Amino acid sequence: MYLLFYRRDDAGEYKLFYPGLNSALDILSAGNRQGRMSRARAYRLIHESHPELAKATLAVIPEEADAVFATAPNSSGQTIGQIFTLPEREVERSYLKYFSSPLGTVDVSYSNKEVAGKAALFLTEHQGVKFLNYSLMPERISTARTKEGLETAHLVFLLRVEDLAARTIYQQEKEIRLRLDEAKQKAMLEKKLIFNDFAPLIEGEFTVSLTYTNKTSEEFFVVQQDLVVDAQTLPMAVGYQVKERSLDALSPFSLGQFKVLQDPRSIFSPRDSLEGLILAEQPPELLLAEKDKEGPPVHVLELSRQGGVFVFRQPLAEIRPGNYDLLAKKDGVEVFRRPLSVLSFVVDKPLEFERTEPLSYMAQLPFILGQQYLAGGRVEKALGSFEKLPADLWKGAVLPVIARAYYLHKEYARAVELLEPDSVEKSYEVLLLLGNSSLELKKLDQAALYFEEVRKFGDTAEANNTLGAIYFSLGERDKAKVYWERAKKLEQKSDDKSPAANQKRSIP
Repeated sequence: MYLLFYRRDDAGEYKLFYPGLNSALDILSAGNRQGRMSRARAYRLIHESHPELAKATLAVIPEEADAVFATAPNSSGQTIGQIFTLPEREVERSYLKYFSSPLGTVDVSYSNKEVAGKAALFLTEHQGVKFLNYSLMPERISTARTKEGLETAHLVFLLRVEDLAARTIYQQEKEIRLRLDEAKQKAMLEKKLIFNDFAPLIEGEFTVSLTYTNKTSEEFFVVQQDLVVDAQTLPMAVGYQVKERSLDALSPFSLGQFKVLQDPRSIFSPRDSLEGLILAEQPPELLLAEKDKEGPPVHVLELSRQGGVFVFRQPLAEIRPGNYDLLAKKDGVEVFRRPLSVLSFVVDKPLEFERTEPLSYMAQLPFILGQQYLAGGRVEKALGSFEKLPADLWKGAVLPVIARAYYLHKEYARAVELLEPDSVEKSYEVLLLLGNSSLELKKLDQAALYFEEVRKFGDTAEANNTLGAIYFSLGERDKAKVYWERAKKLEQKSDDKSPAANQKRSIP
């Protein structure tokens, strides 16, 4: 039979291809889908180079993969449905355990086409929540031309935050599909493009990784920066212009009713002003100090409170060209430092693409922050954050995450209470949590039922050993013996397949 897995436009995770529901169009890359291509044309295009792959898009059973009957029903849906009822559908763990688990994100596309690029990071705050704001600027953006004459590019931006133990605390991936007409393409050639985004972040010490990938050209660049978020961290954003913003949405590089326009290159001309926003009870001391030069720094004096933030401005007309550090000091202690350059000539400001969120996004933040605490092993903090989540959002995929936090906090009854309702999908992870929680609560009958369901996901030695122990404790020794014998057989089979066993056989 044919089982086909694909990533649409080379993005996201691999998915199972369902003939009939999916078509040959789904496995063509964006560059090969010309205009409004029909399914038949996509099939013929694939068939020219890969006949068997083309057949796999028509049916699971090879004998039914006939282009003449492509629109007629076949047994593909029923066959795939039968596969999903088999407990053997998951690969044995004995095979997987010999491969180390990768950290963070794995992308099966590789490239050595590294391009130059810049990034800027600033921390802001809204309603007591810290936000990491970031801007990415590739040196160039390569495009592909469509039949209609549009220049296109598939861009992916990945943010990953790791703590000092190299645990991934937060990860965010966004993508943009650029479609530029001639006028926009000309504007893009004349000016740099920057892509702005933001994400909530808990307190701690982190390494922030930003990755830009152009899927169209396989070009990329990566920027890393260490970051400390604590009580001394000054929410602050710096750029070349402060302007008022709309208050109906959340946007990057914003504080209060203002936002900062900035350039990740941190370059300014004599015509520019150095402008920014600071969230603080008292105004910090701001200094512009020339690097590697002796002499007094320039004190930024144009600083005023407007609303709940301080706005500052330093004209650069009288500042000689060179490299500088903008410093902020609080009670004589440095709390912020940012390098910048003042040029003797004018450089065009970049064009901005940015993501905004409606104010309703704030309601989701307790869950996002709770996940970050949980990823960092701070269970009590995670539960405190989850408990702030509005009641109407306690549903769906949220519940298994919260239940896991209660389980780790040894509140097993609460974990069961959250996961038992029929509205919660009984996935492998959910059943395992329910089974282990029931064991901790000494509810062996209930635990047996859950582990029987777990076993349907994979007939493993672990599942059988657990069921054997449960039934032995319940006094059902004959039943326990059956499961233990099955576990022993699986363990022997696993040992026979292990690399160590094969190596031993090769020794004379």
